[in-house]
This record gives sequence, C-alpha cells and structure tokens, in this order.
Amino acid sequence: MQLKRTFLLGVIGSLSLAALIGIWALLFDSFFGIEEEVFGTLGSVLLFCLPAMAASVMIEKRHWTRVMAFDLILCLVGVFFYVLVIWDILPWRLFSHGWFNDFIWKTMILLVTWAVVLPWTAMLAICRFRNWFNRIRILSIVLVFVTAAMISFGVIFDPNEDVYIRVLGAVGILAALGTITVPILAKVAGIDKDAGVESTALDIKITCPRCLLEQTVSSGHSRCSGCKLRFEIKIEEPRCPRCDYLLHKLTEPVCPECGFELGDDEVVKNGVSREPGAHDE
Repeated sequence: MQLKRTFLLGVIGSLSLAALIGIWALLFDSFFGIEEEVFGTLGSVLLFCLPAMAASVMIEKRHWTRVMAFDLILCLVGVFFYVLVIWDILPWRLFSHGWFNDFIWKTMILLVTWAVVLPWTAMLAICRFRNWFNRIRILSIVLVFVTAAMISFGVIFDPNEDVYIRVLGAVGILAALGTITVPILAKVAGIDKDAGVESTALDIKITCPRCLLEQTVSSGHSRCSGCKLRFEIKIEEPRCPRCDYLLHKLTEPVCPECGFELGDDEVVKNGVSREPGAHDE
C-alpha cells in the first residue's frame, strides 16, 4: 500500500537526517544554532510516523478502517502542532495566563497518547481466537484503553494522588503484559495449523496444445514429454486475506477462522463454486 510505504519512508528519512545532523554537530560543534529545533522536528515526525504506519497497515487489512483513518488525521495534526511548538511559531507567549501554556502541553501529550493507542489496540484486536485465549485478547484491549484513559485523566486534571500513580502503574504493567502475550498466543494457536494444506492434488492431467499428447504434470514449471514445449501451471486456492485460512467449501461469505467478511464469489454451494448472480433455490 502506498500509504504504508510513505510513512515507512518518513521513519527512515527522519532517522537518516537525524544521524547526518548529529555527525555535523559532532564535527563542527553546532548545526547553525538550530540543532535542537531540527532534532525535535525529526523526533516528532518519527514519533507520529510509527503509529501512522501501523494504522495504514490496519486500513490495508480493512480492519477498523474508520478508526484508523481518524488516527491518521490525529497523527498529521500532531506533527503539525508539534512543529509549531518546537519552532515557537504559536504565539502563546502573547498570553500572560499560565493556563494557556498548560493547555498547549496537555494537548501535545494527549495527541501522542491516542495516536499510539488506537493502532495499538487495533493490532491486538486483529488477533482472533476460538478458545479462552480470546478472553485474554479482550482483556488486553480493555487494559490498554483504561491506561490511555487514566493518562488522559491525569493530564487534564493533574491529580496529585499517590493512589492514582500506583493504580496507573499497575494497569500499565498489565497492559504491557497483555500486549506481549496476545501475539505470542496467536503464534501458539497457529502452530497446529498447516498453512500449506491444500484441498486438491497438485498434479493435473493436460493435453499439450502443440503435439496433443495427453499427460499428467505437476503445478509450476513443466514441459511436454513429447515435443518439450515449456509451460507453467499455477494452482491457487482461495484463502482468507487476513489469516490465510483455506476457504474450501465455504458456505457463507465470512471466514470461519477470523470472521473477515469475504466476497460472494468465495462461497461454494454443494461443492461447486457459486456463479456470480446465482441465487439459492
């Protein structure tokens, strides 16, 4: 997807420019006196490009597309806002009220928090389980949202309570544990699945179009045993684009493994693929 590639290039470009400017500053002791602003800008681009890239991956998989589109907007607004603050373009110094400065910094923290949390939870939600693993997945998603909500509450209302800090730390640890555990469980759940399982033989009987010799060949690159004509045979069975589950004899346009919505052309009726426009009798 072009969008994912764009954000990936943004990450690589930010790291590369930061490295080059760092080398310049080491050799010449300064980068025209604006090294802090430049490093801050590159860091901001890197900070928001990572969740934006994750969101674009989710959009490519057609998972939480509206939420991920909102996250992309959030990332773009965040980068723009951070650049204004870093380069001191916002005229908040014209305001003598301290609450305005607090509003600026709180907004910056909230933008980062939710820009990261939305694709974070989407990636946890894309893991699907049929057993009690699914409860761990749901609990992990809830814990991540609770952590983000508590951070937002702390930023907005600034509670000076020791209990709040302790609870936030405990919830954050559990959310981090769930984030690590869910992908591992997804891997464990897929160990017994053979991704290479096929529902049909990989050999096929053909008639050579040149010498008309009937023969049995394997899929892939082959050649006629009579006239040596070379040809290639591809056998591709329909699989779920999200979890790669084999869709052989599917009766409903929904993947039975992960619940992904499929096209009607993947549905099979009585062992025969349903023709476009066909209706049940």
